[in-house]
Amino acid sequence: MPFVLPFLVFGTLWAWLALAIPFIFLVAFVANRESGWAFFTVFIALAYWIVSDQKVVIPWVLHNPERLGLYIVGYVLIGIAWGFVKWFFHALRASDRYKEYRAAWIRENGEIDDTPWNSKVSNTTKRQRFVQDVKSRDLEQPLAIDNKGRIIFWMSYWSASMVESALYDLLVRLWDFIYARIGHVLDGISKALFAQQHADFAEKPIVVPAEATQDVTPVADKEF
Repeated sequence: MPFVLPFLVFGTLWAWLALAIPFIFLVAFVANRESGWAFFTVFIALAYWIVSDQKVVIPWVLHNPERLGLYIVGYVLIGIAWGFVKWFFHALRASDRYKEYRAAWIRENGEIDDTPWNSKVSNTTKRQRFVQDVKSRDLEQPLAIDNKGRIIFWMSYWSASMVESALYDLLVRLWDFIYARIGHVLDGISKALFAQQHADFAEKPIVVPAEATQDVTPVADKEF
């Protein structure tokens, strides 16, 4: 093995660490959809594996084509199954973004209905304006036909994609769950600290003096 340092012989602790480093880079490339760098990382890792233990790897491949084929088929099947799982997380994330934008839009513009958007554009309803805003921000339902490259990318690098999803999708949803449970408590703290502001902003009823509400009898015009 002239191209490999002795302590990097495949199977040793240092060799596994040497493979872990490019895998970490692979996860980062998959998360950012860097297909070129992802392929380059996998190529380097496989090349290192073959060169570091070529006396075992190459003969095994030549003498076990059926088992190698089964491994490849298994890899593809796992990738296909992962494609469904990853697509669920992708659609779930898109749904969350839509719901957040919808809630913000309603807070700013009121309920989504068929009333006129404004007095100047009477032929546009609030619902039509909302649809336009959603489409302009790419918040529509994701379709598989529009994400072919993304899905194939997930299935091709399913191992790294799994780690990326565990670190992002699951972790983010865990923190969202925690936030949903403590959000109202945090709002209560800020509300207590801003009690004076709420009092200043509150509209107070106008007190009209009692004498101002008494009927005033009109004085008849004098005749001249």
